[in-house]
Amino acid sequence: MSSEFCYIKHGLDKKLNKLTGEFNFDELSTGILLSRNATNVSKFKNNECTYFLIGNIYNMLTIRSILGTIEGRSGVLSDVEVLLLVREKFGNAIISIAEGDYCLFIEDRKGNIEVITESRGLNLVSLVQTDCIWITNSLKIVGRIEGDNAFDFKPESEIIKDSLKPDNFSPIRNVSRLKPGTINKLKFDEQKYPHLEVEYIMPPPERNAFEIKENILLEIIDSDLRNSISKLYQNNQTIGIPLSGGLDSSLVTALASLYFDKVKTWSIGTELSNEFEYSKIVSDCLGTEHEVKILSEDEIISGVVKAIYYNEIFDGLSSEIQSGLFNVYELAKGKVNSLITGYGSDLLFGGILDPGKFYSDPNKILSEQVYRTKWTGEFSTHGAGNYGLNIYHPFWTNNLISLCHNLNPYFKIRDNEVKNILREYADSLHILPKDIVWRKKIGIHEGSSVNKSFAKIIGTEVNNYQEKTRFSYSIYKAFLTGKLLLEEANSIKLREIIRRH
Repeated sequence: MSSEFCYIKHGLDKKLNKLTGEFNFDELSTGILLSRNATNVSKFKNNECTYFLIGNIYNMLTIRSILGTIEGRSGVLSDVEVLLLVREKFGNAIISIAEGDYCLFIEDRKGNIEVITESRGLNLVSLVQTDCIWITNSLKIVGRIEGDNAFDFKPESEIIKDSLKPDNFSPIRNVSRLKPGTINKLKFDEQKYPHLEVEYIMPPPERNAFEIKENILLEIIDSDLRNSISKLYQNNQTIGIPLSGGLDSSLVTALASLYFDKVKTWSIGTELSNEFEYSKIVSDCLGTEHEVKILSEDEIISGVVKAIYYNEIFDGLSSEIQSGLFNVYELAKGKVNSLITGYGSDLLFGGILDPGKFYSDPNKILSEQVYRTKWTGEFSTHGAGNYGLNIYHPFWTNNLISLCHNLNPYFKIRDNEVKNILREYADSLHILPKDIVWRKKIGIHEGSSVNKSFAKIIGTEVNNYQEKTRFSYSIYKAFLTGKLLLEEANSIKLREIIRRH
């Protein structure tokens, strides 16, 4: 379930006993690679290198089938061997088809380190420089070992001033975020100072709108969504879904009901508002095993705090949105092995746009928000993994992201409506009621009023995301340095932090 790892270049070996029992230790020539006990690690060693595929590649069968066209042994090789052989035969670009929360870590016999990152923000990897060199996707590990000396945090003003940042942005001066979808080679200059040589697996896409016939587009959407959902049936007879009753979660639930023996759905709300009326319509229509939950203020802020802790989120909007998902994790724990969501659809098909407004370049706005997810941590799988859950986002695939990047905006916003093509696709299935298919868009954090409750708790206006980021960043810093433990993060302790910040 986990994908947590940490590489430590030799120098702090004695301090690592703090992590004994929680992590597996692999001795390398240049240091130690730690992986949490529940982390999926595929290892391979030859005369040239030691390789570690850390985390999960969701479409491994596809990659095996590609290799199988030229290599008869593909069915008996380990996952990491398959990835390495495919890379050897087809070049670096082939790695771009791999989807999942994975990282490929390589040490060659000369002690050079190479790290290959996934492209969609599911597994954020950083280089940390203290008295030692670290490469990790969990900064809390560094904080546990180094304590107060671990991080040099940037001032709040720099964090909250702009919601758009580069995808390698880090709120910590001595932490360099590795760009998603890149090959990173750790090098040292003549004075032994480290630096990274970075190469994109695939060049960043250009923005040139392309034309496609509507019937072809509908077929592509149908094929991709069905493929993403149906392949999960191999390991899950029951699937769980956060169901708001909006288009995205309802569509995912409708497709899941075609493949799974049992579908469990959860809806969350607050005393201020909920979407239970709509989620019940969908649940009754599809016959899901449905549960609703009114969240207390303590549960809302607990969801925010857990998102900050597990996914290492410092952005206010992202932690707010994740609050609802973390509360669903609580409800789903032990009842299903995997969750699927409608998350990401709004960014691809125009759901964040105002349907009554004119945009000269709506694709630019959507592209900025897709790019933003690469550093926020909102797609990190750490949080779900802590609850023993795999989490999948069928809209957030390489195919659909690439397709929508340059898709004619006509399919996304027109006639005082957004997500037009997705609504037409959902309508064509004849599974969901039209009232659901054409229901006006509302965000999950808005429909449940989590956004209002979060604002009330920290004493700010509902749309003041600078203050929400200020709060999230203060909690983030406290967690990373060990000054706040998750089990201590009750409402009293949090309100003390709110007063201080």
